[in-house]
Amino acid sequence: MSAITFLAASVPLFVIYLLTLSPTVPLEDGGEMIRAAFCLGVTHPPGYPLYTLIGRLAMVLKAGDPAFRMNLLSAAMASLGCGLAAVTAVRLLSAPAAERPARRGTDLSSPSSWSVRVPAVLGAWLLGLAPGIWWQAVIAEKYATNLFFNSLLLAVMVWGMAGRRTPAAWLPLAGLAFGLSASHHGQTVYFAPALLVAAWWGLKRLPESARPRTAGFLIFMVLLGLSVKFIHPPVRAAAHPLHNWNDPSSLSRWLGYFSGSTYQYRMFYWKPSDVAIRVWDYLIHHLPAQFGWLGIAVGAWGFWKLVRSRPWLAALTGAAWAAGLFYCVNFSLTGIAIRTYYIPTFLVFSLWIAAGLAGAAALAGRRRAGAGAAVLAAGLLWACFEGVSHRLESDRSRHLFAWDFSRAILRSVESDSLLVAYGDYDLFPLWFMHDVMGVKPGVILINANFLPVDWAKDERARVQLLYPKGADAWAKKLPYVSDLLKADPGRPVYFSVIFEAIEKVDVEPRGAAYRHVRNLAELANADILGEWADFRRWRTLRGIFDSRLKRDTDTRSMLSYYAYADYRRGFVLMGQHRPADAIRLFRSALAWPDFHGEGPAGAHASLGQCLKETGKTGEAIAEFEEAARLRPDWTPPLKMLGNIYLDAQRYPDALRVFRKILEAEPDDALAARNVRMLEAFSGIGKKAE
Repeated sequence: MSAITFLAASVPLFVIYLLTLSPTVPLEDGGEMIRAAFCLGVTHPPGYPLYTLIGRLAMVLKAGDPAFRMNLLSAAMASLGCGLAAVTAVRLLSAPAAERPARRGTDLSSPSSWSVRVPAVLGAWLLGLAPGIWWQAVIAEKYATNLFFNSLLLAVMVWGMAGRRTPAAWLPLAGLAFGLSASHHGQTVYFAPALLVAAWWGLKRLPESARPRTAGFLIFMVLLGLSVKFIHPPVRAAAHPLHNWNDPSSLSRWLGYFSGSTYQYRMFYWKPSDVAIRVWDYLIHHLPAQFGWLGIAVGAWGFWKLVRSRPWLAALTGAAWAAGLFYCVNFSLTGIAIRTYYIPTFLVFSLWIAAGLAGAAALAGRRRAGAGAAVLAAGLLWACFEGVSHRLESDRSRHLFAWDFSRAILRSVESDSLLVAYGDYDLFPLWFMHDVMGVKPGVILINANFLPVDWAKDERARVQLLYPKGADAWAKKLPYVSDLLKADPGRPVYFSVIFEAIEKVDVEPRGAAYRHVRNLAELANADILGEWADFRRWRTLRGIFDSRLKRDTDTRSMLSYYAYADYRRGFVLMGQHRPADAIRLFRSALAWPDFHGEGPAGAHASLGQCLKETGKTGEAIAEFEEAARLRPDWTPPLKMLGNIYLDAQRYPDALRVFRKILEAEPDDALAARNVRMLEAFSGIGKKAE
C-alpha cells in the first residue's frame, strides 16, 4: 500500500513537470550548477557536492543537452520528494494515538483507511503544485533535490517514531539521512531541532545501558553522511577543475568555504521589528501563495489535530517548521529569492494539510454516510484548481531566454576576444554556453562578478576568480579586470553588460555585447545603424514578446539587457550628432517589454533631449516629464525641462519644476535663483498663461 501511495503521489507530478520542463539552460544559478556537474567542480559556498555528484550521473543520459538533463534531474527529485511526503503523511496519520485518555474528535482516521491515504496523496499534490516547488522542479537548481533529501529525513524520523521499531535501528538511519541532506544543502539545519526531538523520544525508550551506544552511533552516521561535504570540495579543488569557486584546497580556505563565511553576514541580518514584519509577510503572503487561504486553514487545523492526538509527532514537525521560519526571517534575502529558502517549511505544512483533510473526512464520515468521500472529492478538485492556477507562473517549457541571450553574446564577439561578464544573469548562462556547449572556445571568459563585493577584496588577486583554467598568462599580465582598460591587452575586450565600474568607459554596442573602444575616432565613425540592422537579422528572441509567459524579477533583469543595448546605441548616435537616428534607437529601447530599473528614465530623458534638438519641443516636454515621473529624485531631466518651460514662458510649470529640483538638491544655487525670480514674477506667469 505504501508503494501505491508513493506512485499515486509522484507519477502524476512527474508527468506535469515533464510537460512544463525548461528545455535548456535556465536563469538563476542553473548555469553554474550545470557547469560544476559537467566537470565535477566546486560550486559557490557552502557547497553542494552531493548535488554535483548526482548531476554528473544525470549527464550520462542522452536526452537533450546537458542543461535539459539537469532539468530532468530536478523533475525526478521533486516528484520523488513529494512521493516520500505522501508516504510520510500516511505514517504520521497512522501512528498510534498518544498514551492518554482519548479526547473527543481527536482520532484522525483509521490506520488502514483510504481516508488517510487519499489525503496524504492530495497533500503531496498540493505541495508539488505549489509555485515555489513547481518552479524549482523544472529547472536545473539544487532546491528540488533538497526537497527530496528533506522528505527522506522526515520520512525516516516519522517512520521510526510512528512504528513499533526499536530506536536503536532507526535513529542511526535518521542520522545518516540528516548527514546526506546536509551534504547537499545547508537548509538541513532547519531539521536539527526535529532530529533532537526524535533522538530524545527514541533514547528515552531504550534501556539506559543502550543509550550511549545508540547516541554515539547516531552521531557517527551524521558525520558519515556529511563526509561527502568534508571530502569532495578539497579533493576536487586540488585537481583544479574548470569550475573551482574559492579553491577550498587548503585547510583555512576549506573552513571558510564549509562554514559559508562568505554569506554569514546575511544571518541575523534584521532588527527585531523587521523580523516581526517578515514573519507576518510569510503568514499572509508566502504561505497563502503556495496553498491558498483554504490550505492555511486546513493545515492549521491539521496541526492542532496532531497536537491533540500525536503530540510527539506534532513536536517533531513543528520544530522543523519553526526552525525553518526562524532561519529565513532572520536571513537577508528578500523577494522571490527567499521563497526557495522557505521550501522545507512548505514541505512540513503539506503534512499538516494532509492531516487536516484526513480529520475533515473522518469527521464528515461520522456525521453522514458518504460525506467523508465528498470531502476527499472536494480535496481533489481543490488540488486540480491549484495546479491550473499556478501553471502559468511555473511553466518553463518555452523559456529559452538564457540560451538565446548567452548565445547572442558569444556570437557578437570575435573568436580571440576577452569577454568580461559581470552578474549572475549573464555570467552563469555564459558559463554553460561557452564551457559546456563549447561555443567560441577561443574566447577567454573573464568573471568580474566578485570585484565590487566587499568580502572579495582579498580575493581579487586570486586568478581563478577572474580567469578560467589555462589563462594563467593573462592572469599574470592583467591581475585585475580594471587593467584591461589601462592599456591594449592585444586582444579585443568585450563586456556582456554595462555595470557601474565601466559605466563611463567608451564602449560600442556590437550585437548583444559591448566592445571597449580605445580610439574615440572609432566610436565617432561607427556604423551603429548598420550593426543594429545586422543584429536584428540573426538574433533569436523566442518568447520575449509573448505576454503569456510569466517573468519573475530575475528574468526581467536579464531581458532588460536587450533594451539597454538599444539605449546605448542611441547614446553613441547622440555623440555622433545624429539626433534623428538616436530618436529611433531610444524609442526602440522603450518598446522592449522588460525594460525596467533606471534605464527607462534615462532613455526618456535622452529622447527628450534629441526631440528638443530637432525642434519637437512639445514631444520633448512629454519625454522629460515621463523621465521625472519615473525617477523623481533625478535632476538632469528636471533641469532641462525647467529651461524649456522658461524659454516657452510657461512660468507656473517652470516654477513647479525648479521647486522639485530644490527638493532633491537644496544646495542648487541656480534652481534657487530661478525659484525666487519666478515667485517674484508669478503675476507675469499668470498673464502668460
